[in-house]
Amino acid sequence: MVKKSHIKPPKIPFLIAMLCIFQYANQGISDLPSQCLYYLTREAWHLSATMIGLISWVVGLAWYLKIIFGYFIDNVSIKGKRTTYYLRGSYIALLLSYLYIIFFGLNLTSLIITGIIINICIAFADVSVDREMVIAEHKNNLKGRLQALQWTSLGVAGLFVALGGASIAKYLPEHVNYRVAYG
Repeated sequence: MVKKSHIKPPKIPFLIAMLCIFQYANQGISDLPSQCLYYLTREAWHLSATMIGLISWVVGLAWYLKIIFGYFIDNVSIKGKRTTYYLRGSYIALLLSYLYIIFFGLNLTSLIITGIIINICIAFADVSVDREMVIAEHKNNLKGRLQALQWTSLGVAGLFVALGGASIAKYLPEHVNYRVAYG
């Protein structure tokens, strides 16, 4: 006969849990405009698949720089804080980029510049939140529960993106749908 342990698992700190959920949901939802951008660049702007691939590679370079972002977050504090100001700066720059796209639209140059800014901000925020997650996991002996929460949040957001992005791209014209997706 196996004895059941009456020890309750440690509680997940609410604020760090919400931060993890928000960041990973944001990462998932940030893909919402992707389908609309494909139709804009391919159908309206008539860019080749090679050019679209090159643009995607250039704007995605930020994800290869995450180790550098991690170094800054771990070693360069701002006003004594390791992640707070990096997160705030990332989200402010993200919101400003989204507002620019919504109000001014995109051309090839602004697509690349805003794409780079958005990817840098999301990657920086990802590293910031992961740092806090690792600290909270270790401090509270959570054994991967926060990381599971993050990936669940990303998966739910991905499902929303798959359904929402297809609908937006299908029912709205190319010059409008990406603005709606960013809005």
